[in-house]
Amino acid sequence: MNFILRLLPVALLIAFAIYQTNKKEERIEQRLAPFNAASVQYLAEAKTVKNRLPVTGKILVIDAESGSPIPFEEYENQVNPKHIPFHPEEVDTVVLQECKWEKIGFYSGGGDGLQESCEFFVGKPKDGIWSSWGETKGSMPPEEVRRRRSSTSDVKGGRAIVEFLRVNLK
Repeated sequence: MNFILRLLPVALLIAFAIYQTNKKEERIEQRLAPFNAASVQYLAEAKTVKNRLPVTGKILVIDAESGSPIPFEEYENQVNPKHIPFHPEEVDTVVLQECKWEKIGFYSGGGDGLQESCEFFVGKPKDGIWSSWGETKGSMPPEEVRRRRSSTSDVKGGRAIVEFLRVNLK
């Protein structure tokens, strides 16, 4: 019985953590829902221009593979809040990213060091034009990683979209 009383608070903490995680995922999905509906319109066939279009105004980042918007939480802390749209009609610039993780090293304790590399395309949905911006890489993974002996998971560097927006967002 004493064991059960000791285990109960731990079980309650775990249940609360799971609940909070689910709530956070729900909030992210609800926030993106209107943009998901508009993403087909943003990606509609458009004219391509040779000059790089400026990355300005309110932006939306879309994954090229899925055609779905990237959660704002992945980059909103790195950009001025004035660049985050609240409604699909506010989107001035769409950034389409086609990304892959490249193995650039390994750790003696196990696991690979990965760096994200993305090809970026910038679109102006109100004007129906797109331009290619080329490749940007995310930050390097750490030189060393402290981990438990049994952990052999890969270690990733920073996201390429953060670097792209840091350099190009006006």
